[in-house]
Amino acid sequence: MKNNKTKMKKYITVKISKNTIILVVFVLILGLGIMTVSASGRFNLPLSWILSPSGTTVDSDNDGIIDNSDQLDSEEGTYYKQNLSDVLTQSNSAASTTITGLPTPAAASQAATKQYVDDNAGGSYQVPKTGQTTSYDTGDADDGYYEKGCALSYTDNGDGTVTDNCTSLMWKLCSEPDTATATCGGTHSTYTWENALARCEGLDYGGHTDWRLPNAKELWSITSLEPGSAPYINQTAFPGTVSYYYWSSTTYPINTGYALLVYFNDGSLYYDGRASSFYVRCVRG
Repeated sequence: MKNNKTKMKKYITVKISKNTIILVVFVLILGLGIMTVSASGRFNLPLSWILSPSGTTVDSDNDGIIDNSDQLDSEEGTYYKQNLSDVLTQSNSAASTTITGLPTPAAASQAATKQYVDDNAGGSYQVPKTGQTTSYDTGDADDGYYEKGCALSYTDNGDGTVTDNCTSLMWKLCSEPDTATATCGGTHSTYTWENALARCEGLDYGGHTDWRLPNAKELWSITSLEPGSAPYINQTAFPGTVSYYYWSSTTYPINTGYALLVYFNDGSLYYDGRASSFYVRCVRG
């Protein structure tokens, strides 16, 4: 009798342990799947959750900005868990499991798994497009023909900040020290390089205090180089941008008494002495 009780106790203990382990593993898998999707609908590629929406574009006015003026055709997206090899081989697995009720995709291009991965989730490119859409090469081999990179797309956060949907960097909508949240029609001042660094480091704006002066690549990433009119930037996302030089936090490597700038009058990169005064746009992220 004693032996039977001992066996029964042992059996219950083992059964509970196995069920507990299964439950914990299930919760962890579910949690990882959900955590893979950020608030903006972007995915972390290593966990291979690839997005395919049930809705259409939310940028209904085609201004490159996702804001309150746009309309959603669906309030939920459908997310497909696929084999990572599908992404690497640029194919589309027939087998998938779906989870509904997650955030709506931000662009119609996300309907194609391969296109979404390339443009938004890492894929082949995670650097932004230059914005050049016209090809000037008869052999179809230039930037305007290929248009490689993730799309120049921005979300107006409605608080004087704008988020780059490609790099996830958050930018102050206006040049310093303007705090207007619509047209950026306030004062735009110039600063020496040291003062530009200090201005962004000390900024408390939009509920954030971790602002900084962008490095040269970050600042140049928001230029838009399709021939047109200056300033060469999305003028809806960044209203009031001055067609002049803006400081980056990057020191000129040939002469450390100089720092790099972006010239929004033509979208090019320059350098100048750190004691010179130029415009400033702060970033965080």
